[in-house]
Amino acid sequence: MKKVFLSVLMMLMGLGLFIFSIYRIIDYKEKNKTYIETEATVIGYADRDDDQQAIIVQYEVDGKSYTHTADSSSNHPKSIGSKVKIKYNPENPEQMIWSKDISNILLPAVGLLFIVAGIYCIYDNAKRLKKDKERVEA
Repeated sequence: MKKVFLSVLMMLMGLGLFIFSIYRIIDYKEKNKTYIETEATVIGYADRDDDQQAIIVQYEVDGKSYTHTADSSSNHPKSIGSKVKIKYNPENPEQMIWSKDISNILLPAVGLLFIVAGIYCIYDNAKRLKKDKERVEA
């Protein structure tokens, strides 16, 4: 019974992650239509707890500089001085998105993986219970 509970929990977590990622993709696509693309420069790193670093970028709009720290981090972040493409909100240039956001692919894929794994575990457990029941009856 414990395995079934964990399988259902895994499946529900995957479903939640998948639904969250769909809303995030829709939001990203809306912003992508109206935001203006520009180049940002990597100016530093923010250290994370897991020995990884998130890049800090700086970009300029109408003579004013803005900085943004990436939500994601890496063991091998882009080097300081390198350029990255971003898009900013023309109404509020402090708001920006990455021109290429890998999480729009990664999050729904992980969600689907959890859903499939949960369904498989439930199926496999049901199959084992059926075999055990047939063995007991025989």
